[in-house]
Formats: sequence, structure tokens, C-alpha cells
Amino acid sequence: MKYFSLALFILAFNLSVFAQAKKTKSKPKTKPPVVKQTPAPTPAPPKTSTVQVEAAVIFQNGDVVPVARTNFYIIDTDLNTVLNTPAMKQIAIDDAKKRNERTKLEGLLEYQIKLINIQSLSILLARMQDNTYENYTKQAIEAVNKTIKYQMVSDFQGKAELKDIPAGKYFLFAMFKVRGKFIAWQVPIEANGETVKIILDSNNRLQ
Repeated sequence: MKYFSLALFILAFNLSVFAQAKKTKSKPKTKPPVVKQTPAPTPAPPKTSTVQVEAAVIFQNGDVVPVARTNFYIIDTDLNTVLNTPAMKQIAIDDAKKRNERTKLEGLLEYQIKLINIQSLSILLARMQDNTYENYTKQAIEAVNKTIKYQMVSDFQGKAELKDIPAGKYFLFAMFKVRGKFIAWQVPIEANGETVKIILDSNNRLQ
């Protein structure tokens, strides 16, 4: 009986130790769920356009002269708006007065001022080239330069190309002197991600 009680005691002690060890045994660490981060969508590249130009002057006798080695400008403002402001006209009038004082030709001032008020854009541009009115020419060139966004030069066939023009509305501007006469173009451009092809000839020049 004595040994039986001792056996029960040992069994009870072992069970107690086993239960205590089970309680204190650390639980296995569970790995946190892996959260997959969805990459942010890549923004689409901005739309740009390619401007292709082919320019030539066609004379009445059938002669075709390519507008070769000529600067073509993409500007953001209509040149009529730039060159026909009251301030610019006043500069031209002041120049006309100075010319009249030097020449002393009767009626010249009145004629010149009248011409300034009715002149076309092509005449204004021609005066920028031949320096008819010194101060006006200087101010006009500065004003036009501020509108230039891009520039390209035609080859000997009168062709030019410019890539990566951001979306927007522009004007293509060019001047060409041929056979002693200035010819100018100003053609609207709408860049919308597609290739813009422009033909410049005698039909769409500035009149």
C-alpha cells in the first residue's frame, strides 16, 4: 500500500509538471499575411505631334522655287495681334514723321500714316526685313521673338520637320525673299498627337 501511494504521488507530480510545461510552452509564431502592393499605374506620356512642312513659291509662268534653307517658326500668338497694337502703330507713325522731316516731301507723312492704319501683315513683315522704319523694325522683331516656341530650317527642297511638339494651338510662320520680293506665311497648327502636314505655296501666303 505504501508503494502504491508513492506511485500515485509520482504519477500525480509528473502529470502536474507536464500540464505546467504545456501551459508555458511558447506558441509557434504565425507569419503575418503578405500584402501585395499594387504598383501605381504608369501615366500615359503626353501627346506630342510631328510637324512636316513642304514649301515652294509658284510663279505665273509656271516656275517653282523651293523655299530652301529658310527658318520656319512655330509661334503661339497670331502676328496680327502682336504687330498691330496701338503702341506698335505709334512707333511706326513716329518713324514716319522722322522720315518726313528728312525727306521734306509734301504729303508723304499723310500717305505713310494712312498706310500704317490699313497695312496688311505682309507689309508689316516686309518692313521688318527691309528696315523701312528703324524703331518699328527693332520693336517688332523683339515682339515676334517672344512668340517663338520652336524653330526648324528647310532643306534645299523646301522641306522641314520638327518632332515632339506638345499638344496645343500654334501658328507656323516663315518669310522668304525670292526675286526681290518678300513672301510670308502664317498658318494655324493644332497639335493633337498626330502628324501635321503643311503645304506652303503661293495660294496660302499672306496677302
